[in-house]
Amino acid sequence: MNKFVKASHDKSTKTVQYVCDNGDILLRSGGTIAWRFNNPGNMRPKGKGTYPGQIGVGDTKSGLFVIFENYEIGRREKKALLRRSYNDLSLKNAIYKYAPPKNKYGGFENDTEGYIDFLVEKTGIQRGIILSTLSDTQIDKLMDAMQQKEGFNNENASSKEKIIKTTSISVSNGGQPLSDQEVKIKRSGEEKIYKTDRNGNLPPIAHKKEG
Repeated sequence: MNKFVKASHDKSTKTVQYVCDNGDILLRSGGTIAWRFNNPGNMRPKGKGTYPGQIGVGDTKSGLFVIFENYEIGRREKKALLRRSYNDLSLKNAIYKYAPPKNKYGGFENDTEGYIDFLVEKTGIQRGIILSTLSDTQIDKLMDAMQQKEGFNNENASSKEKIIKTTSISVSNGGQPLSDQEVKIKRSGEEKIYKTDRNGNLPPIAHKKEG
């Protein structure tokens, strides 16, 4: 089964370009950041290193967010984060840390008290409960409520996906790859200059039409 290996986000068009290991490209546009980025927890990048399954970081009007390979990995990493960094906190203190009234980018984005009230109502988990005392089932229920509050599916009407088929090309002198080599590609009467990477590979060449 093919998998996505890297991704980038265009801030102006709200579009993530996912590159598949076979060279195909998925364009995912519109919707929410959480949906577009396979990031149901709206997780920010680490100061150092990356999360397992992280294939990119996207810049948005709300700052930087991690792009995960798929939804399942994004949800798994959110659960791991809750267990790792919030486990010893009460629900109230965890949400004040997770969704503070003012984020590090200077924006006032979260109604933290309203967020806590919503989770208590949806899950029955009380404010003072320490997260380490919750079972995996309870944590999953909490994550479902958090995902609902974060609005994962809030903008479905604008959510769009499109697969673009590509051709992969490698350039060599017959014995070794040619790196930083400019190559002129002609398609349907149009010409464009591409450059090979260190391994002699050109960026995936998108098909104008199927076939």
